[in-house]
Amino acid sequence: MIKRLKYVLGVAALLLAAAGCETDLDINGNPKPTAVIYGLIDFSEGIQVIKITRTFLGDGNALDYAQAKDSSEINFSSAPVLERYNGTTLETTVALRDTIISGKPSGTFYSGNAKYYVIEGGSNFFFPNKTHFYRLKFAYNGQEVHADTRLAGRSSQDSPQALVLQRELVANNVRTSPIRYSSITFKSTPAPNVKSIRVKVFFEYDEILLNGDSTRKSIELSNTQLTVAKLDEPTQPQLQTAFNVAQMMENISVSKNDAAVSFRAVKNIVIQMTNEAQELFTYNQVNGGTSGTIQERPEFSNVVNGLGLFSSYSVTNNSMPLGDLTSRALAINEKYLGMKFCSRRPTLLTEGDVTCPQ
Repeated sequence: MIKRLKYVLGVAALLLAAAGCETDLDINGNPKPTAVIYGLIDFSEGIQVIKITRTFLGDGNALDYAQAKDSSEINFSSAPVLERYNGTTLETTVALRDTIISGKPSGTFYSGNAKYYVIEGGSNFFFPNKTHFYRLKFAYNGQEVHADTRLAGRSSQDSPQALVLQRELVANNVRTSPIRYSSITFKSTPAPNVKSIRVKVFFEYDEILLNGDSTRKSIELSNTQLTVAKLDEPTQPQLQTAFNVAQMMENISVSKNDAAVSFRAVKNIVIQMTNEAQELFTYNQVNGGTSGTIQERPEFSNVVNGLGLFSSYSVTNNSMPLGDLTSRALAINEKYLGMKFCSRRPTLLTEGDVTCPQ
């Protein structure tokens, strides 16, 4: 490594000497602006919002450039459109319209009134199947820029046991001994074009303050990713995972003995399924959570003659009210004492426990 560094420095010294004392070196050179796309299509939404911007480079502090409005706005040679193909046949084209969105949190990049591009179209335009794909296309800086995606459908929840989880987290309990847990297996059949299903489980409760104000809150209990091996299979095999219910119960934690809280009422278990298309899955796997003003070129992008990501996803939330067993467990078990969860079975309570208002 030291020899290699000495060699690089030696070559650099020779280049500087050859350049002479009167020659200025322009480290920016003659940069070529590059289009950057970030757009995720959710076919269930009537309006899709896409960010199209560009790279920037210049003399001076990059952080100052990032805060300038015109450093990221783009001037198209031809306006952006979204094309729908059935196989190789172009079926229809929709023009994107620009809109101004305000209220973006301040940060490294310009956070004032920002320009985004909107696609308006519902179920009559977006088809989540294996034959259709969608191409975002425009011209910038003398080149056609485009990116393709197929729409991720909505996968089904196939496991009746998961519905048991939604009714009751616990099978039985007493005040001082450990709670017994149901054994839960989650199963799902992937929808068309779905490479990955992110399965999250949320515990919902209402927090009622002494002044009468009520707020619906949630706690994430579980986060699991299921991956489809081959997207080109005619039918996809069922995916499954085992929920660690004991760990879920450990994750239920709120402030104890909060003087402002009157009681907390158990409400729902929500199983959220986020279906990711191939490009979104790959982008997340390769790039991770990169951030910052100055970055190397991303290792993955599906934008031709540009950078960024154009892909799709869909979300399904399955919600079911939790029953008396779970409310009783959180009200009387010593692990949760002081959290002020109320029980819907007052006959099992003792002094200091909280009864849910009828």
